Amino acid sequence: MNQARQLKALHKVYNWPNYGIKSHLQLIDEGCFLRGEIGQEPSVKWNRRKFNNMDYSEQKEYERKLDTMVPEYRLYTSETSFYPVPKLVYDYFISLHPVGIR
Repeated sequence: MNQARQLKALHKVYNWPNYGIKSHLQLIDEGCFLRGEIGQEPSVKWNRRKFNNMDYSEQKEYERKLDTMVPEYRLYTSETSFYPVPKLVYDYFISLHPVGIR
């Protein structure tokens, strides 16, 4: 079952800004990604309008969620440019390129 989910994630087609309409698997096979990394991101994205419409207790809960960090799986196309990808795609890339971890 996990392999079916991984294949579905790998074959899903996206419109990449620099590469056109391709799947993660096609980009990995073409060698477009140089390395992988696990970064951190907040569990929710900041939204000022939503925050301003909350009462005090809701704002405290929202701030707690902003301070809570979750892992973000990244594949780099250059030294500074990366794309966030699903964990299954990241695991596949790392299994092929174990040296690509930083």
